[in-house]
Amino acid sequence: GVACRAVRTANNPGYVSRRPVVKHVLTDISRGGTYGGFCQPGLICQAAENLQLREYFGMQPEQTGIIVRKIHPLIHAAQVLQPGDLILSIEGHTVGNDGSIAFRESERINLLYALLGKYLGDTVALEILRHGERRHVLVRLEKVAQLAPVKSADKSATYFIFGGLVFVPLSFPYLHEWGYDWFNTAPRRLIT
Repeated sequence: GVACRAVRTANNPGYVSRRPVVKHVLTDISRGGTYGGFCQPGLICQAAENLQLREYFGMQPEQTGIIVRKIHPLIHAAQVLQPGDLILSIEGHTVGNDGSIAFRESERINLLYALLGKYLGDTVALEILRHGERRHVLVRLEKVAQLAPVKSADKSATYFIFGGLVFVPLSFPYLHEWGYDWFNTAPRRLIT
């Protein structure tokens, strides 16, 4: 499919939806009648490229993987994983120290690519390293609830004016007022 977007600073760019994306949407709808979206693991991970960091977490020289730093508390992964676990493989794909997996002959791609064919409720097999011990775990994929809603094009903005002040709910469009790098530039009290 082709989608177009009106951007004032661009010349009406068009976007082409790739075949796997369209297939995922159609398969998801045929399975349950609704589109649940792409699965997200709900993890914040850190690359394990630093040798001292790898030694600290008990990795052997031949092992590669990434470090789990934070887990969304309301999803299944929070019951299975712990901060400080190292993800060594996902669905049988060895995870590199930069968070990539092998793709094609001599290319690498982000490990989230392994979730492209997964749907809400599916499980993903992980090999982890916890306190120097290898473990195999299954994590059920769920939709990660967003605390700040993403504005939808079919909904009008909500606001309240009182005494000359405008009150708006926290949302991603509001956070984007601090620019593309809003996560680093917006006030900490809004995003933590």
